Amino acid sequence: MEYELLVIIGLSSGLCFVIGSWFSPLVRTLKKEVQYWRGVAGKYKAEANDSKPVKENLFGDSALGKMAEPIIQDILKDPTKLQGILDKLGVNTGGKPDDRPSWR
Repeated sequence: MEYELLVIIGLSSGLCFVIGSWFSPLVRTLKKEVQYWRGVAGKYKAEANDSKPVKENLFGDSALGKMAEPIIQDILKDPTKLQGILDKLGVNTGGKPDDRPSWR
């Protein structure tokens, strides 16, 4: 009997707390203030995004393009890496025409 009474008192006090905080004028004021600051922050973020320069990417805005961009930039900055890749692919970057690979 006493456990049931404690459970009933606990549940009813919890319900009263929830209902009281739902109708509290302080909570309403704070909710309005939070909405105001969210609006201010949203405007600030929008202005910051508008002022960013648009960066062109070889693969566009895809996830693959975002992952591959640092690798591609690294390869393009280092001519020895670029030449190594071109040699592995068999691309003739100069020389005699008969130096081409046989699969062409």
